[in-house]
Amino acid sequence: MPYSLIHSIGRNLTEPAYEFVAEKFASGVQNCPHCLAHVIISSDGICPRCQGDARSTSLVDPNKTSVWLFARDRIPSHCLRCGNLTDRKIRIAHTESSGKSGLGIVILRLMGFGVLRPMFRILFGVKQQDERQFERIAITVPECPECNRGPLFPIAASMSDSALKVAAHRTFVDALRCLNEQ
Repeated sequence: MPYSLIHSIGRNLTEPAYEFVAEKFASGVQNCPHCLAHVIISSDGICPRCQGDARSTSLVDPNKTSVWLFARDRIPSHCLRCGNLTDRKIRIAHTESSGKSGLGIVILRLMGFGVLRPMFRILFGVKQQDERQFERIAITVPECPECNRGPLFPIAASMSDSALKVAAHRTFVDALRCLNEQ
């Protein structure tokens, strides 16, 4: 059954929640009801991220929503997946690379590992060093032993805000909001 969005209020902590209504399915850019990622749903209703059928909401957990976790946030002791209290912690991380490559570096890369590469470096004084930098966001969150179903990956990341968007249980989201209200 297709869905429409109900916008939630807050301090950017939660993404829109879903209300399931009998509407005609429309493909396009939207949040998948299964993995909660903002993706382009094809005309056949298949999400490219989780391969779930966005037209079928029978397997959608109504307690699951998405939330932005900021590195500065205080994290509650509720399991991210089921909402139960727990002391067990896991780390969710995301890494992005960025960097500046000068014209010499680009030309060296295009030349490959051939014989001309060392000669080009000597003649033009171009160092092989790449100014590529890596940024990493890692946030520790609670997860109970019963919910340990493998690694947890963020839905999205904002490197400038040091934040990760993850799927979470509503109990966790409510406790997060209470801890971090201003």
